[in-house]
Amino acid sequence: MIKDGSVWVAFEGKIYANTTKDPYSNNWTLQYSNSALTDNILYVKMFDNLHGFAMGRAKDMNSPAIFLQTLDGGQNWNRTDRSQFIGGTISICDPVIKFFDENIGYIVLNKMDSPNSAGPDALYKTTNGGKDWTLILRPLLGSVKVFSENVISCWGNELSISVDGGKNWGKSKPSFLPGCSDFWSDAKNPSLIWSIGGGTTRGIMYSTSKGENFTVAYGIEAGYDVDKIHVYNNKFGFVLGSGHLYYTNDISYYTTDINDKEIVPTRYSLEQNYPNPFNPSTKISYQIPRAGFVTLKIYDLIGREVETLVSEFQQAGKYNSQFSILNSQLSSGVYFYTLKVGNFVKTKKLILMK
Repeated sequence: MIKDGSVWVAFEGKIYANTTKDPYSNNWTLQYSNSALTDNILYVKMFDNLHGFAMGRAKDMNSPAIFLQTLDGGQNWNRTDRSQFIGGTISICDPVIKFFDENIGYIVLNKMDSPNSAGPDALYKTTNGGKDWTLILRPLLGSVKVFSENVISCWGNELSISVDGGKNWGKSKPSFLPGCSDFWSDAKNPSLIWSIGGGTTRGIMYSTSKGENFTVAYGIEAGYDVDKIHVYNNKFGFVLGSGHLYYTNDISYYTTDINDKEIVPTRYSLEQNYPNPFNPSTKISYQIPRAGFVTLKIYDLIGREVETLVSEFQQAGKYNSQFSILNSQLSSGVYFYTLKVGNFVKTKKLILMK
């Protein structure tokens, strides 16, 4: 469901949509069905009224898992994969597939004949909407959770954590392992991790040191299991278990410098740099209404790239970037700066005057 109330549902091998903006109405339209490619769409995600992504398991052991993308609200779902996951599927019990925009996503993909074995289970990442996937981690034997660029993998008595999308990993052996059942991590502050589980320490734990050390926030009574955790805005938290729902609205042991009342931008914008003309540095401001992979680059008059100022995944918000010519050989003249976020592209002119 997106903010205006429109809903998309994956059911068996089909995708349905209710775009009446009334989620309670029974007005569903079949948008996609292709039994020759897949008999089960396992995931559908809409980022706004137009852009979305879906994934379906392989039809059989000799067919690939399929990845679909829409740019028109689901009127057309176009296949984006390049047939690289033959016999691929995801776990039905604990699926790991998450897209943050129409380009960047993660998936734990298994083989249909051994969906929970050590060999084929692996975490992959795409930066081009499912066309290509990069292997991030293998083998996977336990649970995996993805929060923006924060990735957490747990198995046995070892916790593996990456805060840069899987490029680098740190490991620890906290006292609540084995027996961990779920995680939550703050996408804006990768140092903060929440965990629930058993082991020698039962209960709800948190870490402010990227998982190196954990503190017990609440002990769980013997005989009760806890399965899922979600923390919202670093203030409100829910934990679901067998027969119990735990809730807090007063997380006092963690503070953030993020202004919770900050208004999220409603549109993309790229501001004129200031000062302009400039020497030796200038500030470029922009805002994005939803999370996405952002690039901000400087080009010369004939289109050659001069410098990359930003190339990373960013949350919705307002940002400033500094462009400096110190230690460079750039000459006076006209240059251009271009902001790209998903399908949004904007270019403006700046002037260097020495």
